Amino acid sequence: MLAQNSALPLAPRCMKRMLILLVPNCEEPGSYRRRRQRHWSVVTGTATLTVTTGVLTQRALIAITLIPAAQTLNSLGETAQFIAIGTYSAPPTTENLAGNPDFQGWVSSDSDVASINSSGLATAVGCGTSSCNTTITASYLDPISGTITGTATLTVTPGSPLQQRALSAITIFPGANTQTLYTIGETSQFIASGTYTAPPTTVDITDMVTWASADTGIATINSSGLTTAVACGGTTPPCISNITASVTDPVSGFIVGTSNISVDTSGGRSGLPSLSVYLVGAGTGTVTSNPPGINCTGSGVGCTAYFPQGSTVTLTATISSGTFAGWSANCTPDTGNPCTVTMNTNQTVGSIFN
Repeated sequence: MLAQNSALPLAPRCMKRMLILLVPNCEEPGSYRRRRQRHWSVVTGTATLTVTTGVLTQRALIAITLIPAAQTLNSLGETAQFIAIGTYSAPPTTENLAGNPDFQGWVSSDSDVASINSSGLATAVGCGTSSCNTTITASYLDPISGTITGTATLTVTPGSPLQQRALSAITIFPGANTQTLYTIGETSQFIASGTYTAPPTTVDITDMVTWASADTGIATINSSGLTTAVACGGTTPPCISNITASVTDPVSGFIVGTSNISVDTSGGRSGLPSLSVYLVGAGTGTVTSNPPGINCTGSGVGCTAYFPQGSTVTLTATISSGTFAGWSANCTPDTGNPCTVTMNTNQTVGSIFN
């Protein structure tokens, strides 16, 4: 007799079945004993795997492009920066080759016309005719494609040596007869703006100059341009001390700018520290403040407002022409826009538009 147990669970991918066999029991005639047998039925499935043979593409340098492809230098000593851009056979397909260990360097075909250094900076050296050319070459040793080069043309026209950038003038802000201190110990910030013969033509040089007060019995000034009222006695107010800012330029020599500071203890002042903003440089623009009070527009102009002691004023510059070159160092960040100044004294801020 054969019996099938169909209640047994199915395992994944196969089905387990249990068979029970009844066989004669030789020890007890007329009786049977059970024998269990296990049978496995395997369930199969198929899948397809496709293999495509080929060769992995290696990334190789195939070309070098120099930027600029052509450049003209109009005076001796003038410089031009070249960069080498590599084109590759696999992504990323373009790359600046500067600093790559396989980059072999820069060469000028005629070093009497122009030289070029290891960073790709070319310098005009000489030219005895109406126009002189030299070929600038950058080379790269690629481990796959070998030596790859790129070229550009550099033209030098004869002329006088490049004029050196020199300081031509110093302007102090606030200007003469515009800043008065009304109490002994009161302070005011002066700034110095330098005018140069070559770009950038206007620069904040407050921390570069030597500051001096002609009469330290009236007011002193420290190395950062901060003046302090000392006294005003023996004369009819106001008492005035001349302020100078000077520096020795390596090209133009000794340059000095002048202004003055007044001390008047007879009263008649605002109880708040003043903020004076001056727009300097060849460009033009507008400077506004938050909280409101400062709104200056143009070039070479200034405006003044009063703010609570210890408060922070945010100044924002908007360009009308030229470029914005930053602020005097007492408005931070001096290279950012906007900047902030703390009204812990009478402050003067320069906004530079070149």
